[in-house]
Amino acid sequence: MRVRNSPTSIVELWRGLSYQLLVNRIGWIQLGAAMTGGKELGAAVELYERLQMLSCPCLEGVYLTDPQSIYELLCTPSSHRLDILQWLCSRIYPPVQEQLSSLKESQTDTKVKEIAKLCFDLMLCHFDDLDLIRGHASPFKQISFIGQLLDVIQYPDTISSNVILESLSHSTEKNVVTCIRENEELLKELFSSPHFQATLSPECNPWPADFKPLLNAEESLQKRATQSSKGKDMSNSVEALLEISSSLKALKEEELESIAQFTETSENIVDVVRERHQSKEKWAGSTISTLCEKMKELRQSYEAFQQSSLQD
Repeated sequence: MRVRNSPTSIVELWRGLSYQLLVNRIGWIQLGAAMTGGKELGAAVELYERLQMLSCPCLEGVYLTDPQSIYELLCTPSSHRLDILQWLCSRIYPPVQEQLSSLKESQTDTKVKEIAKLCFDLMLCHFDDLDLIRGHASPFKQISFIGQLLDVIQYPDTISSNVILESLSHSTEKNVVTCIRENEELLKELFSSPHFQATLSPECNPWPADFKPLLNAEESLQKRATQSSKGKDMSNSVEALLEISSSLKALKEEELESIAQFTETSENIVDVVRERHQSKEKWAGSTISTLCEKMKELRQSYEAFQQSSLQD
């Protein structure tokens, strides 16, 4: 599905997501710096209460009041803990529920990898951070991870109220991942060559000729205001024009900030894509290579197969 929005709306969406995730990430880091002993138990109890408020079905029939028991439930490896993570992921991205539910009990490793992949897409963990999903990571890292998953579930209402997007207007319950996936095709087109290069290095002046008189109006209006003495009507008109000029100046600063944030986001996306293309991964067998090397190997195999077919 392709959703077209104005550039300003796209910038606001990315700015809203980045800001929300950054604020919560800083909060969890500050919590980790002060977390020792009893504070870990307190943080686990807080997460448990948030899960209860969301009516997590995995907690039905579970009546825990002892902080240590709650801590062990959320921070030690168990199938119950994995079910809680599965439910959180399905709340964020509902289509994953059917995929994870179809897996058998013996396919726990596959389920762990699928959950890690979704959380990697949400920028909450590394792609191969499987110990975190299984429950073998440090207590702080696990508490921070579950807390951020709970934070993501609460974002759609916040973003829907702050960003005017056609794709978000019909339902405040539409989640963040769905909105990002719907805009994926548009973003690919926007960031592809030559559009992406044109965005980073525009050939034309970013300020059109129609804008220049408005941006330069403040100085001329101030001169006219000091020389004007033609009565109350003229004074009111000059005051209104000065107010308009001030609003235009504020708008100019806001647009410049949006362009700077858009450019920074674009550069970050390019860096992430370049890193993914250059990173080496394990393919079928024991081969470890980058995506480009693997594609080159497949092409050579295909050409060799064609030549052998022609010779036969």
